[in-house]
Amino acid sequence: VLAILSAESKLAVSAQPYTMSAAWQEVRRRSEDVAILTVIGIALLLIWSFVPIISPLLDLLTELLLVVGFPVLLSDMPEGTDFVSVTFRKIVKIADEDPVSFLVLLAGSFISMIPVLNFVALPYSVVLSTLCIREV
Repeated sequence: VLAILSAESKLAVSAQPYTMSAAWQEVRRRSEDVAILTVIGIALLLIWSFVPIISPLLDLLTELLLVVGFPVLLSDMPEGTDFVSVTFRKIVKIADEDPVSFLVLLAGSFISMIPVLNFVALPYSVVLSTLCIREV
């Protein structure tokens, strides 16, 4: 779902006409990398479930990684680029250059972990993430 939202937000932010089929084509074009990022997210969430006390904070950071990671992955990066390290660098840049947007991304990541509210929080967070990535 995050990959499709990221592809749609990328097309919408760049003022290109977008459709669901264009988003699917973009995701299919980078399907290997999308699968890798999805597996990383699932593995981290699984590992954090065994960590007592701080697991909600680690889940929040993993959600932030995914919310920023998919737009970074589907941006115009050349194939074969290490998108995980680029994602970490982008998160640090967003926190340094625009702390308010970083806090809003954190809040959106937190709200997206709540089952019903995630339908509103995820698209908003992904669009904000796409805009932040373009600016930093």
